[in-house]
Amino acid sequence: MSFADRYWQRMSIGPFSSDGDATNALGRMEGAAIVQQVDVYSTVAVATHATNYVTMSLVNLGTAGAGTTVIATASTSQTGGAAVAAHVPFPLTITAANAAVADGATLGFVRDEATTDADPLSACTVVVRYQSVGAP
Repeated sequence: MSFADRYWQRMSIGPFSSDGDATNALGRMEGAAIVQQVDVYSTVAVATHATNYVTMSLVNLGTAGAGTTVIATASTSQTGGAAVAAHVPFPLTITAANAAVADGATLGFVRDEATTDADPLSACTVVVRYQSVGAP
């Protein structure tokens, strides 16, 4: 008897090493799951800013890798965002209605700059905690 669906599982990837707007695949789900927590770890501190900020999102890319459903997001904007501390988890806010992910779907991490300046989070690690809700 397997109880794997009753335990929290983690998916971690990074650091990413590209500047600018980017979408990076994190991995494919082995069984249906509910995303419970998403944390970004940066090697550098990033202050909030009115115009030069980064929005980070966990996105459900679907089974074809082209989906756009935002599961969780956060930014370093002065309006509604927060600063990133080096080596401290920066939590993304989950949209509960989008937290369910189907078996075989790919999760992606999106960094979107508000300006054309270099992305201060070009070297970050993403950790996704999810609960399996079905066998692979």
